[in-house]
Amino acid sequence: MSNVERLACFDQAAGTPAYTPKRQWSAPEQQAPTVLRVMANEAGRAPDDLTFRIRSQAQDGAGAPALVISAPAIASGDERAYMAISCIQAISRLQLIARRPIEASWVKVRLSGEGWSTRETPWQVMENGQVLDAGRGLPAIEQIRKLIGAQRIEVVSDHGEVDGLTFDAQGLDPLISRARSTCRW
Repeated sequence: MSNVERLACFDQAAGTPAYTPKRQWSAPEQQAPTVLRVMANEAGRAPDDLTFRIRSQAQDGAGAPALVISAPAIASGDERAYMAISCIQAISRLQLIARRPIEASWVKVRLSGEGWSTRETPWQVMENGQVLDAGRGLPAIEQIRKLIGAQRIEVVSDHGEVDGLTFDAQGLDPLISRARSTCRW
C-alpha cells in the first residue's frame, strides 16, 4: 500500500476529506520518485495553504530516516509548481518540481529574497523532466543554508517554466532545522 493510499485510508477513517488537486499526474510523472514523495507530502493540503510542510518516515528504502519538506509556488493556480527540501538516504536535496516537463538537461537557477541571494548555478533536469535538482549533499546544503531566515523565496532562471516562481518561506526555519538533524549537518 502506498503512502498516499494510507493517507487516504486515514482521512476516510477520521472523516477528514483530503484536498485533491484538479490536475492529475500522468503515469510517467507518477513514476518519478521525487514527484511521488512530494505528492505524498502534499496530500491533504488545503487549497489556500501555501506554507512549507514536512513529512518524515522512520526509514526510507535504505533503512535511514527520510524527510520531505515542500510547498507550492504562490499564485501557481491548479497546476502547481513546488519547492522541495529533503533528506533521502542521509543525503540532502533541494529541488523544484515544475508544472510541465522541461526540454533541457540543465537550467540556470538563482534563489533570492529580501537582502539575500544564492549564486546562479546549473540545476540538473531529472527523472520525468519536471524535477530540477540543485545537487545532492554539499551543493544542496550550501543553498538550503541561504534560505534560513527567508520570508519569501523567488526563483530567477533562464527557463520560463520556473523563472519568477515565488514561495512563502515563513515558518521554514524550524523545518530546515529538522532536515539538518536528520541529514546530520
